[in-house]
Amino acid sequence: MSDEPDFEMEVVRNDELDSAGSDSNSETPSHRGEGEADDSDSIAADSDSREQGGEMGRSGRSSGEDDGNQEVFGLGRVPDDWKIRSLPKVAVIEMGSSPPSATYNEEGEGLPFYQGNADFGHMKPKVSTWCSDPVKTADRDDVLISIRAPVGDLNIADEHCCIGRGLAALRPNGVNGLYLYYGLAQRSRWLARLASGSTFKSVSSADLEKVDLPVPPLPEQRKIASVLYAVDQAIQKTEAIIEQAQRVSRGLIEKLTMWGIGHSEFKKIDVTPKFLDVEVPRKWEKVSYAEVTENITYGFTNPMPESDYGRWRITAKDIREGKIHYDEAGKTTEEAYRERLTGKSRPEVGNVLVTKDGTLGRVGVVDRQGICINQSVASIRPKKEKITSEYLALTIKSPLVKKLIKSHNPQTTIGHIKISELAEWEFPLPPVEEQNEIVRIVDSVREKIQNERNKKQRLQRLKKGLMQDLLTGEVRTADRAIEVLEEVQAHG
Repeated sequence: MSDEPDFEMEVVRNDELDSAGSDSNSETPSHRGEGEADDSDSIAADSDSREQGGEMGRSGRSSGEDDGNQEVFGLGRVPDDWKIRSLPKVAVIEMGSSPPSATYNEEGEGLPFYQGNADFGHMKPKVSTWCSDPVKTADRDDVLISIRAPVGDLNIADEHCCIGRGLAALRPNGVNGLYLYYGLAQRSRWLARLASGSTFKSVSSADLEKVDLPVPPLPEQRKIASVLYAVDQAIQKTEAIIEQAQRVSRGLIEKLTMWGIGHSEFKKIDVTPKFLDVEVPRKWEKVSYAEVTENITYGFTNPMPESDYGRWRITAKDIREGKIHYDEAGKTTEEAYRERLTGKSRPEVGNVLVTKDGTLGRVGVVDRQGICINQSVASIRPKKEKITSEYLALTIKSPLVKKLIKSHNPQTTIGHIKISELAEWEFPLPPVEEQNEIVRIVDSVREKIQNERNKKQRLQRLKKGLMQDLLTGEVRTADRAIEVLEEVQAHG
């Protein structure tokens, strides 16, 4: 798949557009009832009366006014042939409500139940819970919006479903549903400004009613939505490739750290916990972490001063996906780094960092000088003649060590690995030459994953730029340039 989605877009500026509202090929949306108006007529025929917009509205507009002011708060001026509508004018708002917990189930009884943005996927929600006696529901193709922290996240319902108090359903009324979705996505950060509450930020139905949306003629809505939907489909395909490659990577690590590469003879060894018998290649040896490392320590326990230009302070949140994310880590002062920290809090290049509190077992290899770690991270210094840094990191992901981590954290709210226990854990170890070959195989898949992540980031940047251009009318779509996708047409 190419880096860019498979569509062509020819654009012209506002003063070059010829009758953007006319589209002889547009069809009546399939979900409309008999006798309803088609295309932009359904919008133009609707009165432009609305409540005062507050922070999200047009300054100075009162109910029933249409003063020709085309300014939208946070977006600027929009084309003269576009309408500016409050959300109640383009969608029916249905606030969610949580049903009794006794009606929840995981057996598929009743309607899919979505409580908040934790149930959201890429454009469509992911069902894990059902409700046998729903209180509030959303219809297929309704836009679902998170109204409790984080406020403004969006999905589209792909079937009739139950919605809890963390969501509202927006039923498109006279606008294309996908255009409504993208228009709200462009406005979500302004909606978040209306959120109130010290513990859980949330917005009310009254807050939603203050949201203004620029609304072009319906044919143009469909073309804008088609461009953005095409990019979203490319993003979704890339995400699927990443997920598949991650599964392959996990499978390789589990297989190669237990059985190696192309061995025909195996032996049984007993390892912790409780002398578990496992089969490993005959030439491999059983070792503990204490035997193959020079030291295992953890970082500072007291708060360190923050600085914009000092040394990196690596905590558990900065270690994921097999890497240390220095760009997201905080920093501490040079003075504190040199005077307040001991050597154990300052891991050397080649040390393996392991998250030992909270989310356990994430790893990364230190590849630069001048970092420090806090107590949520363990630092392991390998004996190079015994084990490489990269292979040591892989062993933490092996089935044996995963089982050890789980066995030492039964049903705990916040996980923890004790350094003394980690030192005693045993695992099978191949010769250094085979370690390097195993790492090379795993790295080749990881490189594929990183390439796809980079592609996804490029597509996300493309989508962001297109949203800014198209949803504000800064760039207008020429009639001949954009094919309306069937998926978009199905949403009105």
